Amino acid sequence: MPSRIGQYSVIVLKRTLTKALALALLVVLTGTAYSALASSHSALSPKAGRYSGFAGPQAISFKVSADRKTITKLSTAFNPATFCSIPAGESQVRFPTLKVHNGHFSGKVTQTEGTPTHFSIKGRFVTPTSATGKISGSFTIRSLPPCDATAPFSVKRKGK
Repeated sequence: MPSRIGQYSVIVLKRTLTKALALALLVVLTGTAYSALASSHSALSPKAGRYSGFAGPQAISFKVSADRKTITKLSTAFNPATFCSIPAGESQVRFPTLKVHNGHFSGKVTQTEGTPTHFSIKGRFVTPTSATGKISGSFTIRSLPPCDATAPFSVKRKGK
């Protein structure tokens, strides 16, 4: 017949092993979750090619260079006047060449034709073939309150 001290030792050993196993499992799962989270926020390198989509209700398009480091020919019909209930004609805004850094890009331009209008864009590639972000525009006409507007944009790579 086993002694009570022996039975007690086995029970304590089982509990200790169960706790150690649970702790080890927690460490492994936490590490896996952290790795998945870190990789989901890692830099995405866009595929070279032409991209197009919408900035609010207006069209937007650009080209990613073969080395995947720059965006060229970024143009959009985004017009802040549309959002401020001010009648305005169609116009295209063209941004200078933008650098892609860790999957992110941003830039500014001032359109001086007509009423000077300031534009800025900030975006990131969410997959190698799609990007999202925000575009903003602002201008002031003396007889009206300042007009500031921001809209989300989304683009996808065209072709293969």
